[in-house]
Amino acid sequence: MIIALAVTVAQHGTSIITQSLPSSYFSIQPYDPETFVQLTVPTLVFAQISQFAFQRFVSADSEHSARLGHVLGGLILIPLAMIPTVLGMYGRVLFPSGPDGEVFIDLVATYLPVLVSGVLIAAILCAVISSCNGTFLMINTCLIHDIWKGICCPNASDRSMHLLSTLCNGVVCLIGIALALTDSHILVMMSFGYTFMISGCLIPFFGGIVWKRPGAKAAIASSAVGILTSAVYVFDLLPIP
Repeated sequence: MIIALAVTVAQHGTSIITQSLPSSYFSIQPYDPETFVQLTVPTLVFAQISQFAFQRFVSADSEHSARLGHVLGGLILIPLAMIPTVLGMYGRVLFPSGPDGEVFIDLVATYLPVLVSGVLIAAILCAVISSCNGTFLMINTCLIHDIWKGICCPNASDRSMHLLSTLCNGVVCLIGIALALTDSHILVMMSFGYTFMISGCLIPFFGGIVWKRPGAKAAIASSAVGILTSAVYVFDLLPIP
């Protein structure tokens, strides 16, 4: 990403951006209040209960390194998160009539050196695959290991667990393909995904911290109710304020 930004700057991309794009492109908060809340709140809340975060925490060699690693990682990501935005703005200038979801790739494939574009595309694919793998692990851990084996069937054999994991992965994969084939905006889909996961995890997580009595069955019940409530809202089945 840094090399791609350097190439863009060397091509006078930053001056071209400032001269060619209207001032609305340089707004820190370009969304209306409702869209801004839908994009930011689910992401921020999900970060507090994400199993990805828990996996990183428990893999650290100490509490100190776990805490320090997340702080340093966050500080590094802040400036890095701006680079795709700058590259996307440069792509918008070079491809003014191109679809929003394609100008970044058009820029990478057309105006960056072959080696830089190849490494950048490989990095993007690695990031996507990593997120997909993490999602498969997260759903499998919750459904198969925690709920099925941990509560419903403690004596489940390894063979049955393997079959259930394969089935679970297949269902998740089909759902992902179905969502990818819709015409919804990627940011909207991410917001919906985070909302579903939050609605299923937030209450059991905080409830387990402050109230020890209910136990696992109450956690599962609250997860189911939360996910169903989100589904009713997202798919507009019933009017919810």
